[in-house]
Order: sequence, then structure tokens, then C-alpha cells
Amino acid sequence: LTRIRRRGIAYLGVVSTWFVLVYTRVAVGVLSTSHPTATAGFSYKGVSPLTYLLTQTEILLHNLRLIVWPTGLSIDYNWPPVAGLSDVLVPSAIALFLCVLVIIVYIRAPQIGVIPAMFFVILIPTSTIVPIKDLANDHRLYLASFGVIATIALVIWMSLPALAKLFPKRGVQVVAGALAVVCIGSLVYATHERAALYANELDLWRDVLVRNPDNPRALFRIGKEHEEEGRFAEAEACFRRAIDGWPDYTEAHLELAGRLRADGKNADAIVHYEKALEYRRSGQPKMTAIALFGLTQALLAEGQNNAASRTIEEALTYDDSRADMWMLAGAMRFRREDLAEAVEAYEHAARLEPMNPVIFHDLGMLFERMDKVKDSERALRHTIELDPGYTDAYYQLGIVRQRKQDLKEAAELYQKTLDLEPDHERARQRLRSLQGTDH
Repeated sequence: LTRIRRRGIAYLGVVSTWFVLVYTRVAVGVLSTSHPTATAGFSYKGVSPLTYLLTQTEILLHNLRLIVWPTGLSIDYNWPPVAGLSDVLVPSAIALFLCVLVIIVYIRAPQIGVIPAMFFVILIPTSTIVPIKDLANDHRLYLASFGVIATIALVIWMSLPALAKLFPKRGVQVVAGALAVVCIGSLVYATHERAALYANELDLWRDVLVRNPDNPRALFRIGKEHEEEGRFAEAEACFRRAIDGWPDYTEAHLELAGRLRADGKNADAIVHYEKALEYRRSGQPKMTAIALFGLTQALLAEGQNNAASRTIEEALTYDDSRADMWMLAGAMRFRREDLAEAVEAYEHAARLEPMNPVIFHDLGMLFERMDKVKDSERALRHTIELDPGYTDAYYQLGIVRQRKQDLKEAAELYQKTLDLEPDHERARQRLRSLQGTDH
């Protein structure tokens, strides 16, 4: 009680920081059990709190070893959960012994015990009973490691007087200095080698694969590299292996679906788009929209037009900021004769991408279909302003001018179409028809 009275303001300041967790809803997110897409907190169902705690005992020893000698580091361990207590009897016993030892030291000498206690206290939120999808992660050690490093330094410092009594003082100083130089030099070299990997993200992921050939995230990233370099078969294999490791890996399902759709395997692509939606629909709206957009294109390729109409409209409810999605929605509405709604979709796309000639070309065709000849002409002329080489815009504008009985300009527009595309047979036929009329 005396200590609380003396340091009450300091304790109050520490406790007040907890309100930040409440205000930002971090505490609510962690304690809730009703978020099916959560990757941290009690809503995450990938591992139970007890299994997570048991697994952390072996990770604790791994972390202590890393602090003393940081080799075998990885940006993604993909550490598997243990099956039960029998798998971690020794790590659990060591972890329990260390905790008890630190508590005893803290009770007997708080000024000293607080230093090793820092390590355990800092790790409590992430390394006890609150499950996190990534069971092991190096960044959790950044602050906690100071407790271990300071403890080691304190033990060495406290040992020097005793060593000086057993050995010549000069000898102790020389040996201590030599050990310090060796340790510091070795750690500097190890740090340099590790930091060199961070110069290239792909080198980091390759390093992960060397240590864990089945790591899903590393396979996904290397698969993306293969895809960018045109090695599509290797990319597909990586995406499939990533999904084998994590069946709910939304990004891998999306990339694999896109790869399959590009190869014309639309039925298989539909399966993976639907898997992506199953695992992420309530979590990330933009990713959901991407999956629905890709699914729409695959459904269209399979001739499932009604289903495609539904999925593109649903995609827009998740993300209405992409012109290409509005264009596809406009095309689908046009196809089912919802012409006014199709115009609305294309006009929305035009607001998002006012320099896209394709949007105004399609608008021109749509207005022509609605017998809004003046609007059609305006849209098609704007298309040509944006892209003077847009062949079909000249052809469609020729049709509009022909409807308005301006046969001379219509003929000029058909001729311009043929100048740009000599094999444009429809323009040739219309031009011949006009020339026959002139004769």
C-alpha cells in the first residue's frame, strides 16, 4: 500500500493506456468470439487458446536462442501448433521454471527482478492464451529482447568482481575484452548478412522456402514472381501448393482463378473464385469485389449470363470505385435490354475515367440503340477526340450520320474506317451502298 501511495500517479498513468485499447476497439476485437474472418483474438478458430499456449512454450525457447544467437531467422515461420502437452513436456517445464525463477528474483530483489520480468510481461499479450494465426513472429521480440539482453549484461557485470578474485585482474580484463570483441563482431556480421536479404523482397521469400519448402505465403509470393516472368505453369503449381497448405488462402485462390481463366479453364476458375468468396466475403470488401468481378468474367465465358449479371451487380455493392466494373455492368445491362440503367453505369464509369475512349464509344452505341442520335454522335465524336485511331468509333459515327441523311460525311467516315482497317468488311459494304446511291 505504501508503494501504491508513493507511486500512485505513475501506476494510474500506466493503467490509463489501457483505455486506448478500448477506444480503438482493439480490446473488443480480441475478446470477441463472433468474427468468423478474424486472424487474431478469441474469434480465430484455427487453434484453441490452450493449444496456442502450449505451442508458445517451445516458441519461447526458440526466441531465447534467437536473442543469444540470431541465426535461422524467418519473416514467416508458419509454425505448426502442437498436438498436445506430451509434445512439449520439456519446453513447458523449462518455461515454467524460468517464470518461477523470475518471480522469485522479483520478490526478493525487485530492482533486479524487473529486468528479466520485462521479457515475460511484454510477451503476455501475444504469447499466452490469445490465439494469433501466425504463432511465431520475430517482431514480437523487438522490445521484449531488451529484458534478456539487459539480464545477460547484468549477470556478466556482477560476475566480474568474483572473477577478479579468482584470476589476475589484468587477465580478466583481457579475456572479457576479447570475448566482447568476438561477440560484437560475430553479431555485426550476422546482422549484415541478414539485412542484405531485406534489399530484395523476393530474396526474403526464397530464404523462407529454403527453411520451409511448404510455406504457403512464400509459395504464393514466388508464384507471383513466376507469373510476372511468364512462367505460368510454375506459377500455377505454386498457387496450388499454397492452397494445399492453407485451404482458406483467399489471395492464392484469386491468383489461381485468374491464371485458370487466362488459360481458358473457366469452370475450374469459377470454383476458386467461389472459394475466395467463401473465406473473405465479410472481411475485405475490395477483395470481395475483385473475386466477384473475376467470377463474372468466368461465368460469361461459360455462357452463364444470368449468374454473371447477378455477380457484377453484387461486386458494385462492395466497391463502386472501378470503372472497368461499371463498364461490365453497363454491358450486362445493355445485353438484357435495361438500357437506361446501362447508360447510368457507363456514365458512372466515365466520371471515374474521363479519358477512357472505350467508355464513350460504348455509350455512343448505347445511345444509338435508344434512338438518341444526338447523344450518340456527341459520345462518338468525343471518342475520336480521345483516340483518333479508334477505328470502330468512325464506323459507328458513320452509321449515325447516315441515319441523319448526311451521306457525304457518312461516306468519309466509312472511308476513314477502311484507311485504319482495310479489312473492315461492314464499312466497305456501307460505303459501296452509299456510292451506289450516288450513281
